[in-house]
Amino acid sequence: MGEDYGWGQQPQLESNWQVLRQNIQDYIKGINYGYKKKLKEIGVDFVEARAKFKDPHTVEFEFSK
Repeated sequence: MGEDYGWGQQPQLESNWQVLRQNIQDYIKGINYGYKKKLKEIGVDFVEARAKFKDPHTVEFEFSK
């Protein structure tokens, strides 16, 4: 199991940060995919964008490409 996260086998226990990083990113992408899928199933409109508060009553966003 440790090998899946970039760790070598004992007794060396060397780490491979590229493998660890990629597997963490893949895991997070999988979670996000599951959330998006569930939101679509229940009829929520999902907007892929970056947002910021323009003022106390306005949210400004820019669509992702």
